[in-house]
Amino acid sequence: MNVIIRPDGALSGSVTPPVSKSDLHRLLICAALADRPCEIAVPGGTSELSQDIYATMDCLTALGAQFATNDSGIAVTPPSEPPQTAVLNCRESGSTLRFLLPVAAALGVSATIIGQGRLPQRPIDTMTALLRQSGVRVGDTLPLDMSGRLAGGEFALPGNISSQYVSGLLFAAPLTGQACKITLTSPPESTEYIDMTVFALQKFGIAVRALPDGWEIPAGQRYTVPPDTSALCAEGDWSSAAFWITLGALSEDGITVSGLSKTSSQPDRAILRIVRDIGAVVTESGGSFTVKEGQLRPINVDVSGFPDLAPALAVLMANIPGVSRIENAARLRIKESDRLAACAANLAIMGVRVTETADSLEIHGGALTGAAMFGYDDHRIVMAFAVAAACASGTSMITDAESVKKSYPQFFEDYNRLGGCADVV
Repeated sequence: MNVIIRPDGALSGSVTPPVSKSDLHRLLICAALADRPCEIAVPGGTSELSQDIYATMDCLTALGAQFATNDSGIAVTPPSEPPQTAVLNCRESGSTLRFLLPVAAALGVSATIIGQGRLPQRPIDTMTALLRQSGVRVGDTLPLDMSGRLAGGEFALPGNISSQYVSGLLFAAPLTGQACKITLTSPPESTEYIDMTVFALQKFGIAVRALPDGWEIPAGQRYTVPPDTSALCAEGDWSSAAFWITLGALSEDGITVSGLSKTSSQPDRAILRIVRDIGAVVTESGGSFTVKEGQLRPINVDVSGFPDLAPALAVLMANIPGVSRIENAARLRIKESDRLAACAANLAIMGVRVTETADSLEIHGGALTGAAMFGYDDHRIVMAFAVAAACASGTSMITDAESVKKSYPQFFEDYNRLGGCADVV
């Protein structure tokens, strides 16, 4: 499907982004491994859950858990015991794959793991090598078969790979029944995503000790539902909010974003600091943030700690006269698309001069012209260039509009509610 966007007027108003899939992934996994049923509250309801969340729920269902959605959240019933065999379809979700591969191994499930889109090309060899060192029989690429049981002990891995590897091992460690130590052999890049995992584990009674070079999980622990289940509420999504915040920074009337936690451990909350740094006007009132255009100036941003912000930032930079840079972004090449190449190509089509290196983009901002662009079957590319199209002169078209369902199914509905003119055809 394509989306046709006509910049008939500036977008403005208020919007509430969807639930954070980063937070909800973690809560659902912990709940499915816990000692009794519980319910995860989902502010805004469950009618528009992302495809990545359904992938995690499907895989946990294959591992014996049961789920029931209602207007306020997701009821989770853990299995009495895991199945002997299972097929885990991770769809296109890298989080699902990297989180649940070691979990299934720690449960001793003989599993076949499959995926779609670019997921089979996304690297997991660091994880599979660690599993083999612990006695698990497993291949390196999808589809793969896995058998054996993950034992506790020490797991050493480099810090400059995806934090999802560490999170997966943290989820799996209590299931081994043994003491586990996760050691990073080099400085980590995305510690806040690991902090999110530790926080979720602590909610479910798992003690994790921080070490100078990693984490230690004591033996003999089990997942337990907290007595006060009011803590089991998923946060709003800063990653999705970033598209509205960047658009607000380019809007005279501004955009107000609600439903977000200022104290969240989500790394993408950095977007608020970044738009302030470029000169946007940010005000806070009653838990909502309003972002308006100010005296905008070029900026250089190291995105190693929050790579998902890069497409939105690239579009923001393209609208600011002068030279801006996105740096330390090599990991973007192994996402749902090669996001560095995708951003460079689409901006060039819109008339923006871009210099692309192995791990950066140098963007010469100026006026954008409406154009026919590729969505690259990547939700964040489609949403970022929908923002670009709102700021361009002339009509734009973006392919693969349906890919927004991966993280933000109601994106174009919200886009039009804010005064945009987007027709998905």
